[in-house]
Amino acid sequence: MKSETDIYKTANQVIEKFGEEAALYAAIRGDEFQRLGNQEGEVLWRRITRAVEVLQTKERPSSAVLH
Repeated sequence: MKSETDIYKTANQVIEKFGEEAALYAAIRGDEFQRLGNQEGEVLWRRITRAVEVLQTKERPSSAVLH
């Protein structure tokens, strides 16, 4: 099992390569491993998907205006 650091490194690489579509790409990879019956690969890509979503949420500017 990969460490959280490895998961986030991979998530950053996926974001660099696929941009806004990174979470979708990672989710599709998880689905592919699920169809193949590869539970370890599926769990890994589900973790990467969540990390991509976290990173992309942090990158978005807040829509709230502070006064």
